[in-house]
Amino acid sequence: MTSSSQQYKVNLPIDWEMVRLFLRLLMDEGHSFCWQILPDKPGRGFPKILFGDLETVRDELIKAQLQGCGIFLTVNRTNGRGRKRKNILAATAVFVDGDNLPLPKHWPLEPHILVQRDENHWHAYWLIEPSTDFELWTQIQKQLAQRLGTDPTVSDLPRVMRVPGFLHQKKEPVLVVLVHAADPEASNFRRYTLQELQDAFQLKSTESKPPRRKSRAAKREPQHSPGLLDLPEDIKEATRYLKTKAPIAVEGEHGDATTIQVAARLKDLGVSQESALTLMRKHWNDRCEPSWTDADLAEKVKNAFTYLHENLPGCDSSARTGLTEDEDELTAVLDSWVWAVDAKCFVRRSDCAMWDRDQFESNFSYLVQGRSLWNRIIKGKTAIRRFEGLAYRPGEPEFLDDGRYNIWRSSGMTPQPGDVETFLRHMQYLIPDQKERDFVLDYLAYLVQFPGQKIHFALVLQGIQGTGKSFLGQLMEDIIGEGNTNRPSNEELHSPWTTWQRQAQLVIVEELMSYGRQELINKLKPVITDETIQIQEKYRNTYTLDNCLNFLMFTNYKDALKIERNDRRFFVVFSPARPNSKEYYIDLFKFLRGDGPAYVAHWLGQRDLSSFHPKGVAPLTAAKLEMRQAAMDEVHQVLSELVDNSAHPFQFDLVEMNGVERSLPDRLKKVRNLNGKLTDFLKEQLQAVKLTQIPVDQGRRKANLWAWKKQEMWETLSKAEIGRQYDAWLNKNDELS
Repeated sequence: MTSSSQQYKVNLPIDWEMVRLFLRLLMDEGHSFCWQILPDKPGRGFPKILFGDLETVRDELIKAQLQGCGIFLTVNRTNGRGRKRKNILAATAVFVDGDNLPLPKHWPLEPHILVQRDENHWHAYWLIEPSTDFELWTQIQKQLAQRLGTDPTVSDLPRVMRVPGFLHQKKEPVLVVLVHAADPEASNFRRYTLQELQDAFQLKSTESKPPRRKSRAAKREPQHSPGLLDLPEDIKEATRYLKTKAPIAVEGEHGDATTIQVAARLKDLGVSQESALTLMRKHWNDRCEPSWTDADLAEKVKNAFTYLHENLPGCDSSARTGLTEDEDELTAVLDSWVWAVDAKCFVRRSDCAMWDRDQFESNFSYLVQGRSLWNRIIKGKTAIRRFEGLAYRPGEPEFLDDGRYNIWRSSGMTPQPGDVETFLRHMQYLIPDQKERDFVLDYLAYLVQFPGQKIHFALVLQGIQGTGKSFLGQLMEDIIGEGNTNRPSNEELHSPWTTWQRQAQLVIVEELMSYGRQELINKLKPVITDETIQIQEKYRNTYTLDNCLNFLMFTNYKDALKIERNDRRFFVVFSPARPNSKEYYIDLFKFLRGDGPAYVAHWLGQRDLSSFHPKGVAPLTAAKLEMRQAAMDEVHQVLSELVDNSAHPFQFDLVEMNGVERSLPDRLKKVRNLNGKLTDFLKEQLQAVKLTQIPVDQGRRKANLWAWKKQEMWETLSKAEIGRQYDAWLNKNDELS
């Protein structure tokens, strides 16, 4: 997706200094930042892991907050490759989560960091000297939680905790605050040892056993050890996956394989076989066509947990035993990617990120100990799912019957009935004309009711800056899904590369500029109406996708597009709105960050569209006529008025260039490059066809005529017949010849 900090200039009350202080304390030297984005409410964005320092991921964090997600960070030191126990290099803090519990007034050992949402919800951190005694660390975490009465589940090494300085948005948005922070520059600042924590809180000491070496010939272990299965956060993530992202099993469409795939995903999340069966019965099975019997579903889940990587669609090999630890991780990695032959790229199944061969090799070559991972794959020594090509087909399964891989992902949005008065009030404020407003609402409703179906014209909304036009874009992105929406810049629209057309139902153009108007119109025409699109990416293969793109375009300029005279593809609306009060926009974006998008999705989903014709012609509005006029120079404006009034020389289907020139006022006949301007008008505005060397004046001379009406008919006639009819018209109207 196209991302830029310019897109998210919304007044979110994020305290960046507080975030930086927290990171400075928590992140010891050599610490790799492993961020976790989690929706604070169901259907509000997607879980996502990010790697990088604050400045690297800042835009992603702002976007996540706008979507109603919380910002979390892995507390302990990771290897920067994931967020599982095997990715933890060292424990660097002991911490507790006080939920519905008053903050203690006295501590046996003062924490370095205290974070609060309110007086009964807090986190405390004791920074420790980096330790690899994970068994002792886990023991202290559990015993400390028991001693303080805090959440006992906060005892896993890869645990993430909410970052202060960002909003908590499960209910009313509230800033999570750093209420105490030790001064790392103070002379007495130091990290504690695990032994000091044990002694201070009088925790029970048990002998720590050395870790058992994994046998190279041992049967493959599950990704999570039994002691770490069914953690509350993993159950929540599994439930969220089943409700919003899991593919549905459909009879006759690899239903068995889909079911095993879903169960295997739960296993990867750290859910036990018993819990996976319970969760799939409760949150997933009823939507399958038809639903599985309890016995059949139990059998599928059992098979998934026994043969995690066996016999999924497109997979080349079955599960293996006797894997080394690196081979075990490699198998898990390759299970989460596919190879698309026509695009020549690897696609990550979770978010459809696309990597070329070099990116994939450089990131995962450590798993094959310096050998070529690519060579192992093409020789069949390492299994990965292979597909003939890519497809983008909303609502269809991940693995398609035609051998293509579907890169569409559900938005996760669950429409629900609710109060949409804020939305309707803003629509009336932006577009007071009821007829135009109703048509805009029909356009938006079609996007919701028929995902992936094309509308053969784009919606263009023009108005001055600061009125809240962008609210519509963010609202529809929330409904359609960030993963199904692209936001290309003007530079990308003009670029020869078309990555911005990939994997999207909705294209949002934030600020349509007025430069390169004709070039842009010519580029957008086929994208708006054609059934397929060519994806051309720099340094990659060109491939074809079904065209599911619809356009929502915003501009401050009345001449942003060079609209042709008989244009069918642009529905243009001017907004007369002026900036409203600060309180108005606070309420508006509060609606956006809350359940508003789910309410609007439901309301649009119920709207009657019987009078809306998505394959028809864009309505001719006063705004469209004005934009067409504003984009013209004076020569084109004069000629356009002559055409509108059927004035000379536009009284017949055919015109001569010298006749068009004579119709201009004398002051315009000396305009630079006049012939080029006249030609542009005939070709671009009238779609006129040039008929060369036509004998006219009873054959005394030959002329180039332009057919600006009934072009196809004139092209079928002989030159002699064209000349005869043109002469007949001239003789009949000799006063104009």
